Amino acid sequence: MLKIIFGPRPSPKVLGILALCWAPFSHAQGLTNASLSAVETVVLPESVPDPIEPFNRVMWAFNKGLMTDIVKPTSRVYRFVVAKPVRTSIGNFGRNLTFPGRLINNALQGKWGGARDESYRFFCNTTVGVAGFFDVGTQWHIPKSDADFGQTFGQWGWRPQCFIMLL
Repeated sequence: MLKIIFGPRPSPKVLGILALCWAPFSHAQGLTNASLSAVETVVLPESVPDPIEPFNRVMWAFNKGLMTDIVKPTSRVYRFVVAKPVRTSIGNFGRNLTFPGRLINNALQGKWGGARDESYRFFCNTTVGVAGFFDVGTQWHIPKSDADFGQTFGQWGWRPQCFIMLL
C-alpha cells in the first residue's frame, strides 16, 4: 500500500499573512458597481416566433439522438481508421466542390473581391492541387471568402419570421 505523507499544514494566520503580502501584486480591475452592471448586461437578439414548436422539439430530439448514437461513434471510427493527412485532403476536396455556392453568394452580395479570390482559389486548387485534394491557395496566400445564403439574405434585408428544424 502506498502512503502519501504531506508536510506540516500552514496555519490560517500564516495563510492570511501571505495573502496580505501578495495583495499589492494582484492585478484586480477595480470594478465599481456601475461598471459591474455594465459588464453583467447581456443583450439578446429578438426571439423568432415558433408556431410549429412541437414539431421542432421532436426534430431536435431526433437530431440529438442521431448525433450522439450514430454520428459521433462513426466519426471516432473514421478518425481512427483514416490518417489525418487523408482526412485533410478529403475536407479540401469538399470545400473545392462547394465553390459555386460561395461564388454566387459573393456576387449576390456585391463582394467582387471575394468572388475573384474564390475563383483564384478554385482554379489553383483544381489544377495544381489535384482536383482540390491539396489546398495550394492557402500556401499561395490567396484569401478565403466564406459567403453563404444566410449572409446574402441578411444583406438584402430579409428577417426571419419563423424557423423549422430539419435533419
